[in-house]
Amino acid sequence: MVVAIRDHGPGIAYRSSAKGAEIVQSILSLTIKDMNLQWKIDSENIGTTVYIST
Repeated sequence: MVVAIRDHGPGIAYRSSAKGAEIVQSILSLTIKDMNLQWKIDSENIGTTVYIST
């Protein structure tokens, strides 16, 4: 099973002054690891898609 989460923002490579973005990504990574899942991120300037799979 694969779940895809997509947005249409500027992409992950874009660095904003918003605080907490890297913390959220770290928490997501730890949570997925604890659940024995895998993830992949595809990011472009027109959006980001995160794939989570078993």
